[in-house]
Amino acid sequence: MKAKKLTTPLIILFVLMLSAFGAYAIGKAITQSQEPHYQFVTSYQTYPDPQPAPTTVDSIVEVAGHITAFDIDSTSERIAIATSKNIQIYNLKTLAQVYTLPMLADVYQIQFSPDGKRLAISASEFETMNNRIVHILVYDTTSWDAIYDVKSGGSDWLEPSALAWHPDSNRLALVQPFYVLSVIDVSTGEALETQSDEIFFPRTFAWSPDGKRLISNGDWGQTLRRWNIETNQTVRLFDKKVGGAQNIVWSPNGEQIAVGYYGGDVCLWNASNNQCEGMIHAHFNSVDGLDWSPNGQQIATASGAIRVWDAKTGELQNGFGFYDGLIYSNLQWINDTTIATLESSYTLNIRSAIRLWDAKTSAVKLTFQGWNDVKSINSDGIALHLDDIQISKDQTILQVSLRMNEPNTNIAGQWNITLTDSDGLAYPLTDITSPDSDQAQTHIYRTVPILEGKRLILNLVGLPDPSLLPILRDIPNAPIALVVDPNLLTENKPLVLNQDVDADGYIIKLKSITKNFIYFSSL
Repeated sequence: MKAKKLTTPLIILFVLMLSAFGAYAIGKAITQSQEPHYQFVTSYQTYPDPQPAPTTVDSIVEVAGHITAFDIDSTSERIAIATSKNIQIYNLKTLAQVYTLPMLADVYQIQFSPDGKRLAISASEFETMNNRIVHILVYDTTSWDAIYDVKSGGSDWLEPSALAWHPDSNRLALVQPFYVLSVIDVSTGEALETQSDEIFFPRTFAWSPDGKRLISNGDWGQTLRRWNIETNQTVRLFDKKVGGAQNIVWSPNGEQIAVGYYGGDVCLWNASNNQCEGMIHAHFNSVDGLDWSPNGQQIATASGAIRVWDAKTGELQNGFGFYDGLIYSNLQWINDTTIATLESSYTLNIRSAIRLWDAKTSAVKLTFQGWNDVKSINSDGIALHLDDIQISKDQTILQVSLRMNEPNTNIAGQWNITLTDSDGLAYPLTDITSPDSDQAQTHIYRTVPILEGKRLILNLVGLPDPSLLPILRDIPNAPIALVVDPNLLTENKPLVLNQDVDADGYIIKLKSITKNFIYFSSL
């Protein structure tokens, strides 16, 4: 038993030692014991603080759900928004919602193909405890039929894959289990090329404009791997002054590669000699968003603020959007003057938002505003189950469960319900739950007989403080009440509802109701 317990730590230690040795050996081989020659080294610390985020915005589009990712097509006519509810497609000129796609899992990335005819989605969900399912979907944007649909899973260590469309709009780079960087033909589903010796999970990768080379992170010793798809040869890019890569973007002319790193640095790599020729300390500790301007003359970076840099000199040209606690990510430079970002926070209870900024004036042109978010390992909210109901001449018995979608996770505190009918009559509820049962999950209530023909309205109340509640909180503008007609229930036959319920400010889903006399026969 002791040998088995030591196996995993020893393997991890061996991998870490191997990685450290790889970093040293590769760095020495690549740099040939020479210090890199930077054409410029600049830092945000030598410039004035960025302009603050605006407190009011004129043009706002309300989006149902908490926004997790977005993408704007190459014509700037459509935006695809992934939320906790679904995938929503908007026309950017009319601001009308033109289509919705169902999506129950957590969307990691969403991306239009360069020709706009396809939409790729990378998502993940926990099927059971310790079993994460990664889901890759590709839709035809004319018929909205799924032309590629693959699920893989088997481990809680499995991560959702990043996506990168080839310039031909038919090939897609993604990560398959386990750590296999692949290029697939989305029409046939065939893996055309693979790289299976990555030691870490490749979290970001990008195609060269000519489609011949793919660069990714995840290689030995925090190096980057540039892969020639035509010859299957690889080159490693290493600079000992930076950490792990967060974002990789190839310049429009294909001559440089901008890479944002943990630690807040950005390297501008020369694609011909594989040297980091420019170093920018762009942010305090991370680079959560990165993109080139369409003309290739500027670079925009995002983290706690948005900064615009001269690509030739590394000089800061503009900084804006600062508000303590905000994080900007998913940065896209749409046209010469417009930058789009996803706005969220790890510490503030704010509404998620996509903002379109004027890169020169720092003004907000347009905002897509989603719902609030309180995150936990459970990413799909809580479910209120009216498991059983017994209606008799003398009394009514209800069994109600409040469950997290994540297995073995419960509400951190007490909760309760209220019951009224369609005439506004409140029903007194007596909690008769056994002291031996798990009251964080299930309650049993007794109330007076319910009159025939009455509809019931069930509300969840008495939840603990939101900061202590491990749920995803979705709060729309118009609360919705659940209405149940007991006459529709048939004994032992579930009635599927799948309705949203406003529960004292929390939106929960009531999935089904079952009328079951057997369960309550002893009461």
